[in-house]
Amino acid sequence: LRTPKDPALLRGLAAAELACGEVQGAIQAGERALAAAPGDLASIDSLGRILLEAGDATGAWAVYARGVAAMPG
Repeated sequence: LRTPKDPALLRGLAAAELACGEVQGAIQAGERALAAAPGDLASIDSLGRILLEAGDATGAWAVYARGVAAMPG
């Protein structure tokens, strides 16, 4: 079995995990999406939202700060 590395696919997996109540699985998939494409704003937003829903505001802010740093200009 191969591990997917497509950030869009991993974001979809994260959303599915979250919809099923599998918060840890959603976080792991979100982290993998971000690792696959570190500057991808969609992956940053997705993981930040998952962390907020999980109650980890500090982690979410850290992820969002990466997004701000990745923005041009």
